[in-house]
Amino acid sequence: MKVLIFQSGEPLQIDENPNSMRAINLSNYLSNRDFEVHLWSAKFNHHTKQFRSDKFDDIKKNNINFKLIKSPGYYKNTSLRRILDHIFLALNLKKELNKINFKPDFVFIGYPPIETAYVLANWSIKNEIPYILDVKDNWPEFFLEKIPKKLNYIFFLILYPYFFISKKIILESKIVTSISHSFLKWCQNFANRKDIYNDKVYYLLKPKINKVIEANISTNIRSFSKNHSDRFFQMLFVGNHYPSIDLETVILGTKILNKEFKDIFKLAICGNGETTEYLKRISKNDKNIIFLDRVNQDEILFLSEFSKVFLCPFLNINAFQMSLPNKILDAFLLNLPIITSFNRGETFDLLKKNKIDFIYEERSPMSFAKTIKKVYLMTQLEYSNIKSKIKNVYLENFDFEINNETLIKHIEKVIKNEN
Repeated sequence: MKVLIFQSGEPLQIDENPNSMRAINLSNYLSNRDFEVHLWSAKFNHHTKQFRSDKFDDIKKNNINFKLIKSPGYYKNTSLRRILDHIFLALNLKKELNKINFKPDFVFIGYPPIETAYVLANWSIKNEIPYILDVKDNWPEFFLEKIPKKLNYIFFLILYPYFFISKKIILESKIVTSISHSFLKWCQNFANRKDIYNDKVYYLLKPKINKVIEANISTNIRSFSKNHSDRFFQMLFVGNHYPSIDLETVILGTKILNKEFKDIFKLAICGNGETTEYLKRISKNDKNIIFLDRVNQDEILFLSEFSKVFLCPFLNINAFQMSLPNKILDAFLLNLPIITSFNRGETFDLLKKNKIDFIYEERSPMSFAKTIKKVYLMTQLEYSNIKSKIKNVYLENFDFEINNETLIKHIEKVIKNEN
C-alpha cells in the first residue's frame, strides 16, 4: 500500500538528533512493513526555528520518501508571522500536490496546522482518496483561550473562517485519530461529528530502546556522567524550552532543596528554545543545574539510567490538560516517576488512578521541592514499587507494536469496507 503522511510541526528522520514523535514513529513502522511511505513536511523546522537543508527538497532515506515544503518560517510560536507561515506553507503544498506522480491508498494528515489540513483534505476528496485526520491540538478554540473573555466574540468573528474549515475537515474525514480521549471527544463535539464509530485514540510511541549505543553518546554527555555519584539525586528534563514549560519553578525549587540537603540534588536540563537564555541567567552558574542542549534517543536513555525522576513542568493550559504530552509518554518509556504540576485532565487522571502521582502546585518552587523530597525520602522498596507500577501502565497502554499494529489494521479494515 502507498501512504502519504503530512506532519509539519514534528522532527523528521533527516534532522540531526530528532526526538521521535508521531510522524517518525508511524512512518518507520509502515516502512518496516513494506508500505510505500511518502512523508511530507515543512522545510522550516518548528523545534529548532531553522530551515532544513538547502541541498534538497526531496530525498529518500531508509526507504521513506521525504518532501519538504517551503514557507517563510517564524521566531515565536505565538505570533502573526507563524500564521503567515502556515498560509504560505498551505499554498506551496497545494502546488506540490498538483505535481504529484503517485496515488496513495490513504492520506494521514497531522492537524494542526488548519491550513495545510484543509488543502490536503480537499485534494484527497477530489481524488477519491480516504484520509485520516490526526488531531494533536484544539485549534482554533486554542486561540480564543489566550484572549481576554470580553474580546472573545470579536476574535471569534475574525477567526470564523478557521472554525468553518476546521469543522469541515473533521466532518469529512474517514477516521479521526487523536492523542487522548479528551482530544477525540473535543473533535467530535466541536464539529458535531455523528459518524464516530471509526474514530480512535492511538499512542504512536517510539519503540523502547533497551540498550544504549555507546557510539551515539557525545563527549559532553560523557563528561557530565563522570561527575555523577550514587549519593546524588538527579532530576531529568528533556524537551523544548517554551514559556508554557515552567522550568523557572523547577530551577528555584532545586536551589531550595540544595540549601537543605547540601548539594545532593542535580538538575539536568536537555533541549533549548525561547526561554533558554533566561533560564541560564536565573540559574546563575549553579553547579547543580546543568544545561545539556539537544540530545538523541541513546543519550536520553543513558541519562535516565542514573536519574531518579523525569520532570514534566507543564503549565495548566487546557490543551495540555486534554492531552497525554510526549514528555509524559517518554517518562513511561524510561520507567521513571513523573513530577508534574497538572491538577486535572488526562495525565492527572492517569497518574492518580495508578497511584503514581507526584503533583506539585503550579509556579510554586516550595511545593516542587516538597514533592521531590517525598521521592527522595522513599525507601528502596517504595521506590521500586513505584517503578513497577509505571512499567505496568506502559505495558498495558503504550506498547509500540500493539498501538501501531492496531491502528494500521483498523485503517485497512475501514478502507476495505469503503471499496
